[in-house]
Amino acid sequence: MQIRTATLADAEELRDYAVRLFAEGLPGIFKRPDPTLEEERHAGTLLLSVASSHRGHGIGTALVEALIAWAPTAGVSRIQAWAWANNPGAIALYERRGFEREGLCRHAIVSDGASVDVVLLARLL
Repeated sequence: MQIRTATLADAEELRDYAVRLFAEGLPGIFKRPDPTLEEERHAGTLLLSVASSHRGHGIGTALVEALIAWAPTAGVSRIQAWAWANNPGAIALYERRGFEREGLCRHAIVSDGASVDVVLLARLL
């Protein structure tokens, strides 16, 4: 598996990939480039998706472990993840990999017309 930092030239391809990833429930992982300030560049936000039909086979664990191994090489010393509160499997996966709960964002997502809370988790490297 090759992990590299995306560039502006990758933007269209990444957008198309993300749309397909979530639409088809394909396994995938991103480190979203949130920071706009130099003081925030040490943190990366993890976006992880594994189709419900493929959960429980170690795919999510392998993706998270790969990101944890790669992060220090990219200057990332904090990985933060958002897990839907109604997805205890995702929360447990992050906690097994050393992530700690830092907060709850109420009504953060609206899915199929229903409000979903999001749990913020983070791991310091």
